[in-house]
Amino acid sequence: KTGNGNTAAAADDDATTSSTIKTGCKAPHYHPIPRKYLDSYKIHPKLIDQWRRARGLKEHPKDGLRESTQALQGPIQRGVFPYMNEYWDVWYAGETPDKKRICRQMLILHICNHLLKARAVVTKNAKSIREVNVRIKRKQQELDDQEALEDAK
Repeated sequence: KTGNGNTAAAADDDATTSSTIKTGCKAPHYHPIPRKYLDSYKIHPKLIDQWRRARGLKEHPKDGLRESTQALQGPIQRGVFPYMNEYWDVWYAGETPDKKRICRQMLILHICNHLLKARAVVTKNAKSIREVNVRIKRKQQELDDQEALEDAK
């Protein structure tokens, strides 16, 4: 139940902790839950690999990438990143010189993930357009050939 200072709590099997959010909203809203692994946030696989290597983590032989991508460092990243990843407007006023690096890493993770996903969509769409253009050219060649045969008769 949300509104009038009440709290909204949620739990998930893959969550590191349950999320309790105070809200002034009168209507109930979905609040994202901090998750334990980056792939739970649908982070681009290339970015997960880079994130793992940057932290000196190795793949776990049993669970592969999943075991080694324990996602976010500290309560700030675990508390704020789920909202950023869901494209909520986020204003974090608790940044101090000590926390600046953690906040910057979280922001860069979100931006790079967005860019890689957008690039994948553009690449997929460009491939589809090329395929359509090839089909159009083939069809046009067939029509030209048929027209040439009819003219020859």
